[in-house]
Amino acid sequence: MREPDAADLARGVLVARLSVHYRRPLVYSGIPAGLQVWVSESRAASFDLDYEVRDGRSGEVAATTRTQLVPYDLTAARPRRITNLERTFLEGHRDTERSVPDA
Repeated sequence: MREPDAADLARGVLVARLSVHYRRPLVYSGIPAGLQVWVSESRAASFDLDYEVRDGRSGEVAATTRTQLVPYDLTAARPRRITNLERTFLEGHRDTERSVPDA
């Protein structure tokens, strides 16, 4: 059996929890909305991604979200722990200073 690598996160991840806080309407204007995504927390068998959606015209925050993701072994059909390689990858996208409050 091969050791999972960072590419496995793209092939097998479950959404364990999703929280969305709407701050203001995001009205279509033809100007693309801005989206920033970062890793806010990493644990042994899950990690959190935080998002900030901004209005393309005004730059105001329209929504903040947090998604808790769990690596999943597609062959064994069960959740699995994060590997060291995956943890290194996730840490490269971590930003604890920008974590979404109360997401």
